[in-house]
Amino acid sequence: MKTISLMSAKGGCSKTTTSINIAVGLAKNNKVLLIDLDPQGNSSKRFFTNYLELDGICELLRKEKSNEECIHHTQFDNLDIIPSKRNLFVLKKEMLYASHGIQQLRLKNVLDPIKKDYDYIIIDNHPDIDLLISNALLCSDMVIIPVNPDADSIELSDSIEGMNLTLANIKEAIEEGEIGGMDFRILLTMTDNTKASRMFEEYLRSDYGEYVLQTNINYQSAPIKNKDRSGFVIEKDDTRIGQNYQLLVDEIRSLS
Repeated sequence: MKTISLMSAKGGCSKTTTSINIAVGLAKNNKVLLIDLDPQGNSSKRFFTNYLELDGICELLRKEKSNEECIHHTQFDNLDIIPSKRNLFVLKKEMLYASHGIQQLRLKNVLDPIKKDYDYIIIDNHPDIDLLISNALLCSDMVIIPVNPDADSIELSDSIEGMNLTLANIKEAIEEGEIGGMDFRILLTMTDNTKASRMFEEYLRSDYGEYVLQTNINYQSAPIKNKDRSGFVIEKDDTRIGQNYQLLVDEIRSLS
């Protein structure tokens, strides 16, 4: 069983789209649980139009509901989800000021009993550095950091800054003894044939080498906008981006 977190301190880098497509792709051959740890519920709304009515990660972390009540089957065989909604914003504040227990272990404590039921757990995290991110780190075997070419120079890139903040957070967690170590990978998303995109890739592969995944996710907005806007582009294997995500899933399996 492997738990993989999608993390970046920057939004808009295809983190949610990548999370759901990895989960859908892995579920073709494995039992997968997707956890939406973003109070905006972006992953949840891709699967359920009524996600605001469902019990999910907030209720589970508060121990208000059981695992069975918070884990929901999706339309995909072998893929379950623990959804999220806005009440997770309130829980974040509660955790910050709580005087009981170790708040960083809340997610680990609720996941440990159900890990045996899955081959992969995928966690879609919100763009921040806080207690929810610490909870995800303590549960994860690997962190995938999406990085998209968002500027004409590395120095001006919010995406690179988000990656560096995430890596610094991982390093701090290791140094403080919260985690023993962490396998991480960098994923290039929304790439194209522009000079800026090529520059980003050259920089990342030069500085981070084997930690940069071989698969790139190309920029291609049309398949995501078509049909139901669900974002399940891996199901559209006649498109470049659908093929990208299938290659990414194959690469992740090879790392397990």
